Amino acid sequence: MNFPGAPQYGTQFGIASPPCNQFGTFSQGSQVPPMWASEMIEDVEKIKTEVSKIDKIEECMNKMIKRV
Repeated sequence: MNFPGAPQYGTQFGIASPPCNQFGTFSQGSQVPPMWASEMIEDVEKIKTEVSKIDKIEECMNKMIKRV
């Protein structure tokens, strides 16, 4: 797939650009996410931790309400 402004690479069959993923970056076969994705993954993990803490607090509050 050729994009305007993308570098062109010559092949024996003509000119082709290197393979690009849906984000427009070159695919190197590595599974390392981009920096912005890593930060989002960390944020989601923090949110999951906080939500689990809130669930535990809610369980304790429900137990206390039942006793009262």
